[in-house]
Amino acid sequence: MKPKAYKIYMDACCFCRPFDSRDQERVRNEAIAVLDIIEEMIKNGWTIFASDALDHELFIPFYPYKPEISKFYTTSTTQYLITTPTTLTRANILQKTGMKRLDSYHVALAESCGADILLSVDGRLLAQSKRLALKLQTANPIDWLKEVLPK
Repeated sequence: MKPKAYKIYMDACCFCRPFDSRDQERVRNEAIAVLDIIEEMIKNGWTIFASDALDHELFIPFYPYKPEISKFYTTSTTQYLITTPTTLTRANILQKTGMKRLDSYHVALAESCGADILLSVDGRLLAQSKRLALKLQTANPIDWLKEVLPK
């Protein structure tokens, strides 16, 4: 049986995680999980979305490892999403619940494309997502991989 071809939206924190200091076990495990997801994307035809909101967040001038993140992001994504008036309206609704502006754009874009999952290592975003009626699942990459690739 062919594995499910998941549609995944990772927020900017996930794309940066492999380049963060791996002194903490949690950070190290999240970095490995993100890299494992990219490997599964290649092997199993998973879709990983890029977006104009991710571009905005990832390519701001003060990121110290911008070239590495840029290469990782562009080679890891397979489909590009653009904010539309509908996603903008949804993002505005989410912001009224207290969600940060860029997080609301990521959620709205992920919902708009029918993503199976929005992955994040941002605990605040994941906690907010649990209390809201979102149109998609959200999870930490480690937890999600354990769910979809049981060993």
